[in-house]
Amino acid sequence: MHRYKIQFILSRILRRISNILYRLHDIVLSSDYYLHYYYPALSPDSSETILPVSNRLFRYRMRNVFGLISDHEASTLLTLCVSQNLKGDVVEIGSYLGKSTLYLAKACQISNNGIVHAVDTFKGNPGLEKRYEKQAYPGMNIFASFGRNIKNLHLEQYINVHKMTSHEAAKKFKKKARIVFIDADHSYDAVQKDLKLWMNNVMPGGLLILDDADIDTAQVVHAAQNAIDHSSFTLLLHINRLLIYRRLPYS
Repeated sequence: MHRYKIQFILSRILRRISNILYRLHDIVLSSDYYLHYYYPALSPDSSETILPVSNRLFRYRMRNVFGLISDHEASTLLTLCVSQNLKGDVVEIGSYLGKSTLYLAKACQISNNGIVHAVDTFKGNPGLEKRYEKQAYPGMNIFASFGRNIKNLHLEQYINVHKMTSHEAAKKFKKKARIVFIDADHSYDAVQKDLKLWMNNVMPGGLLILDDADIDTAQVVHAAQNAIDHSSFTLLLHINRLLIYRRLPYS
């Protein structure tokens, strides 16, 4: 009996150590230093374009902004956006309450480079509307909560909101973007549809990024493999749950 108790305690300790190591691995991979030194292709002039991304006031204010994207993934988006040497805007498909939107907008502010076009119906995924509404501020719907978050972070001038479907926005958005970030409905068909609608809006050298590309949402990875034009895009990174493609120059 005593032996089994020791085994149980040891297994708990080993599990705790494993979780800590996984967490440290996650932090290192999403750091701006790691991206800068191990993936210089993200920014050919990285020594001149990488800017300090730690902003204590911004991060302090972001503590109350709920989002389905992790802090590390959001920080990775910020670093990628700041480090680009391309000039242009960012398109986000699926904004929800604005967490990733705000990180991308902060990057635009830091680098003085473009704005974020936030595309969302602000109703939640079809069939899951009530689930998404639960995270909104009391007495407010998703769209009102999104607006409150944007106002609280004082980044209104860096965000252009398109309250419509991805299909509706794609018909109106004619210019190229330096980043297209897709984080909407994660079903296979929906991801394929968004990719086909938006991947041609990525400028040469720009980034096409998908979130929630992991074991639990394998359909995102499968949809990307089948829908993306691999003669024009190359897989740059699969970091945390972010799947990052780069459009080849002159493609």
